[in-house]
Amino acid sequence: MTARAGAAPSPVSSLSTYSGENRRVGVVDGRRASSDRPFTAISSLDRVFDVLNLFSVAKPLWTVDEATAALKHSRSTVYRYIRTLVKAGLLASVGRSYGLGPRIVELDQQMRLTDPLLRVAQPQLAQLRRRLNAVVLLMRLFHDRIICIHEEWDERTGVPAAGRGRAVAFFRGATSKVILAHLPTRRLKSLYLNHARDIAKAGLGNSWNAFAGNLCDVRRRGYHISEVGELMTGVFSIAVPIFSGDRKIIGSLTVLQCTTGKRSRSDELPLAAVRKAAGDLSKAYAAIESGRTPDTKLARQKLARQLAEPL
Repeated sequence: MTARAGAAPSPVSSLSTYSGENRRVGVVDGRRASSDRPFTAISSLDRVFDVLNLFSVAKPLWTVDEATAALKHSRSTVYRYIRTLVKAGLLASVGRSYGLGPRIVELDQQMRLTDPLLRVAQPQLAQLRRRLNAVVLLMRLFHDRIICIHEEWDERTGVPAAGRGRAVAFFRGATSKVILAHLPTRRLKSLYLNHARDIAKAGLGNSWNAFAGNLCDVRRRGYHISEVGELMTGVFSIAVPIFSGDRKIIGSLTVLQCTTGKRSRSDELPLAAVRKAAGDLSKAYAAIESGRTPDTKLARQKLARQLAEPL
């Protein structure tokens, strides 16, 4: 992982770039070196998604020339990749530029209806929001990002809405720290080598030993409560990990509460409720993975028929 925390990863690898259709170009001792080895299917697909990774809220539209300059491929190669993404509906033309396409909206709707973790979580999240009068987030780990896949929000909580699809900073807040605490040591060492300054700034330690020790404390507790105002003024968060059936970390259940309300960081009720709900979600997700779930093939087929019906 080489991207800075809280920012989208660079679309271009710092180790190599590619030019032309059949020749591979890399960097060796500061000099460009090439070989006649053709692109593999995987490398070509990676570069198609490099184009897709360019698009962001800050820059939602890209021309072919802008994408060519950013990716450092030939113009014809970038245009071919864009054309492939347009054909798939993942991009759409906007005048002379391109933006995200309607297929993404269709896929998002499909995920909202069929994502196994989300389907088992939604009833519990809604119940937790009402019980605690708090914003409840279901967070999912995705490579070097932690993304909100569902939010239960009410303006009466006094907490600003986060929103589905929002990524959180990788080293700040309860969500990030509780997920980091359950990552493999090898991945944590790679993170520390690439982000030592960000880790120190987040108060997670000025050395590898301090960083590892702080995360060990979080892992031993099984939860983390952030400081008030760490991410939002007057707000603290409680995060508990969610695991797959083989006990790998997949995300967290996170509650955001405003200290101007009836709750404070020292209250035990919210923590107990969040820990129980997260434990139930881990068990339910493990059951889905093993096939021990009422979410049967017949039920999925029924949903598919409903989605296929015209409005």
